[in-house]
Amino acid sequence: MVAYCTGLGYESSATLSGCESYCLSISGCNAVDWHPGKLQCTPRQCSYYPPKYASHSGWEVWAITTETSTTTNLVWVKVASESLMGDVNCAEVGSDESVTWSLCESACLALSSCNAIDFSYGGTRCTYRHCTTYPPNYQSASGWEVWAITTGTSTTTNTTIHVAE
Repeated sequence: MVAYCTGLGYESSATLSGCESYCLSISGCNAVDWHPGKLQCTPRQCSYYPPKYASHSGWEVWAITTETSTTTNLVWVKVASESLMGDVNCAEVGSDESVTWSLCESACLALSSCNAIDFSYGGTRCTYRHCTTYPPNYQSASGWEVWAITTGTSTTTNTTIHVAE
């Protein structure tokens, strides 16, 4: 790999795992030359994947890849207690009586225009709402809660090291 990728240093007496960690600590490093018999590590920066290399006795070429994935989820947020939105703040798109919070939530998600709920926890009433702002505007009302849907994201990064082929 010497002629095909830029060397970024050298570390002796390294394990393969230590060699990988050393590479990951160096900006731009995405491959290593590893000699298990001599416990030698040369981190490298390659401009293409998989890295091109020339075979040398005892040396292994390892490529390091990093994959990042982002997931977006709908998240229910309690905007206010002892309050409700009412028709003046958000349009009503349906309602149910004698329902649990779980059923109210599920029914709203099934309605394409529903993005908020007025929920009466005392009388288990549920009013499905379409709001144009987040958080929605609301007013004081005893026995009611204001819930709205927002999005939450999570990012996962996986780094793998494998023999370059």
